[in-house]
Amino acid sequence: MKRKALALGLAAALMTALLAGCMDNTQQNQNPVPPASQPNTSAANPPAVSGAPGTESTPTTSSAPAQSSMPPNSRATLSTDFSEVGALDRAPITWGPGVRRNAAGRSEACDLLQAAYGHYDALFIGPDEKTVYLTFDQGYENGYTEAILDILKEKGVRAVFFLTGHYLNSAPDLVQRMVDEGHIIGNHSYDHPNYATASAEDAFEDLSKLHEAVYNKWGIGMDLFRFPEGAFSEQSLGLIQSTGYTSVFWSYAYNDWNPDSQMEPALALQKALDGAHNGCIYLFHTVGRTNSLILGDLIDGLREQGYQLALIEPMGTPPAEQHTDPFEERSEPEENIFLRPWPSN
Repeated sequence: MKRKALALGLAAALMTALLAGCMDNTQQNQNPVPPASQPNTSAANPPAVSGAPGTESTPTTSSAPAQSSMPPNSRATLSTDFSEVGALDRAPITWGPGVRRNAAGRSEACDLLQAAYGHYDALFIGPDEKTVYLTFDQGYENGYTEAILDILKEKGVRAVFFLTGHYLNSAPDLVQRMVDEGHIIGNHSYDHPNYATASAEDAFEDLSKLHEAVYNKWGIGMDLFRFPEGAFSEQSLGLIQSTGYTSVFWSYAYNDWNPDSQMEPALALQKALDGAHNGCIYLFHTVGRTNSLILGDLIDGLREQGYQLALIEPMGTPPAEQHTDPFEERSEPEENIFLRPWPSN
């Protein structure tokens, strides 16, 4: 009975925070889950980059299917147990980091989401430490990713780039550069469908299609996934976990996905610096010019505030299997962590 009351209390608190966050986002135009965008028509049949999640549902904390026992970065193909995944709730879950912060400056909604769904190997926010994480969603190329990569290389920072099938096929040279320069390639789906409303079978097919395409070309068994549109259900979280992936959400984003409606750079930079918090997972898009103009100053500003820039690791990854740090030699293995800091200089 005590466990049931605790679960009900957590669900109620989470719903209150999410609803409050949605209202605050409407008032302050800081909803980090963007409406479906229309990419530049000069791109060859690009998919939508982002969209709003599905209808609201009270989150639950039921048991997740067992995680794949296969080590990360070694899986040519994926597998799952549809009977186990199919037993989970399919109701789409409305969410957003909102603008409400706790005393430590962290998103209240993301802390609650992490508590509610972290057992599905889902990351909404990092540990409460002086670290931040850069991630980029790559729906289609619009001419700015090269500048982003130049800045990351100059600053000695690695990031996660979540790719779609369209991006993989239309910008292979840029993907190759991401791989060559030590960035992490993440799975953002092949056709950018809504995983919260898709059947488990259809979602698995889409996930596997991009996974196998990347493996066949680069020999990389991806292990980080970002839901298209940020839309998820308990069932889709369980599905992603069952294939050995970690689902990566975000605790900061701004309206950067529309290349025809970009925020003024100085304002965007200040907004991103003001939004920094312990464990912040930044979501950026590279389809607009603004992020290519502010990224260097953002990195410098974050370091001036005392933050380290870290690279996201799959949850539960043993130290021996974590991504190689190209900046320093480590004489002793690290503890079993899933978010590891890069040096700040």
